[in-house]
Amino acid sequence: MPNIQPVPGFPKYFVDEYGNVYSSHHKKMRMLHPRLTRRMRDKRRIINVSVNGKIQTIKVAMLVLTTFIGPRPKGMFACHGIKGNHVDSIDNLYWATPKQNTKDRQRDGTNVSGEKHYAHKLNEEDILFIRKNCKRFDQNGFSETALAKHFGVTQSIVSAILLRKKWKDV
Repeated sequence: MPNIQPVPGFPKYFVDEYGNVYSSHHKKMRMLHPRLTRRMRDKRRIINVSVNGKIQTIKVAMLVLTTFIGPRPKGMFACHGIKGNHVDSIDNLYWATPKQNTKDRQRDGTNVSGEKHYAHKLNEEDILFIRKNCKRFDQNGFSETALAKHFGVTQSIVSAILLRKKWKDV
């Protein structure tokens, strides 16, 4: 039997430890069916709730954490464990810092950087060329400005690539 608890701040809504959401707006309690966000990168389960006649869209993970762990600490995010973003059970959720959230995205392969980013102008081959052929490392190389112009990016991007602030994983 699931442990069904009322959601703080959302009267007539309940969640269980498995991430199921229930409503008692009608005479009997019924399970609601969340939908997925439209984000291509990492789909999350969301649900519409009505509070004082106003409809709000809430992530199921937030409802579960708020109910079973407590209110969201300042500066923290609702994060999913190794079971994935689509599993909103309490044993797969926790409050985490932005740094922990980034590490989770890297672990799960949902971190959008480099060639995965929709607006990327460079690829790994370009990055290796920039690092190998810059005057900073080779007297006969190209200036950062010349490399930036050639690849259609700014000099500050080339500098960040050389300092490994951008494209760290290449």
